[in-house]
Amino acid sequence: MKKQICLIDDDEIYHFIFKKQVSMSDKEVEVLSFANGQKGIDYMETADLQNLPNVIFLDINMPVMDGWGFLEIFNESIVEGTYFPVSIEKIVCLETFNKSPNSC
Repeated sequence: MKKQICLIDDDEIYHFIFKKQVSMSDKEVEVLSFANGQKGIDYMETADLQNLPNVIFLDINMPVMDGWGFLEIFNESIVEGTYFPVSIEKIVCLETFNKSPNSC
């Protein structure tokens, strides 16, 4: 079975760059990509525990369902407390942070 990495992020350019970097480093890794947490949950609910991706790279600030919402449902309903590697990406919203550091 091919190794899978899951990227959940609303930035299309980041998806492109991420997929390119992964394919350049390992042709045997499949990248699953979703534009928000809800799309990620929809996919995860259809997969059994053995067919989940090997690791998830997760953005926190997204429309529809943010990263925190994804993690809550993923931990409670999908993996049910089982250890699962998730890397949280791009927490800081730089445009807003530059205007007002306390608003992110």
